[in-house]
Amino acid sequence: MEVDIRSTYSIVSEHTFDSLKLKKEIMPINIIFRTYDKRILPDVAFLQVTIAYQQKEFSAGVYIVDANLDSICGREWVFQAGINLVNVNEIEAKDRESSNRTNN
Repeated sequence: MEVDIRSTYSIVSEHTFDSLKLKKEIMPINIIFRTYDKRILPDVAFLQVTIAYQQKEFSAGVYIVDANLDSICGREWVFQAGINLVNVNEIEAKDRESSNRTNN
């Protein structure tokens, strides 16, 4: 999931949502999302979910789109989770290093 504070909302593809096998009902909504290059993301739905991050748990919305894209963690989740954006790249780099050590 990519952190994007320019995005107000958190968004996942329908494929990603289906792979999670959540037993929750999604709500179709009438909203239009555009990518940074102005493409329109089709077939948007909404789901309220409970997020657990470190020692925090909170309820937030996620939008599901019928498009092949990376998941986006928007401002709503960033601020509710208390993610320190200064260290985001550092965390990603450490995760990759750990993964490389485990896979080798």
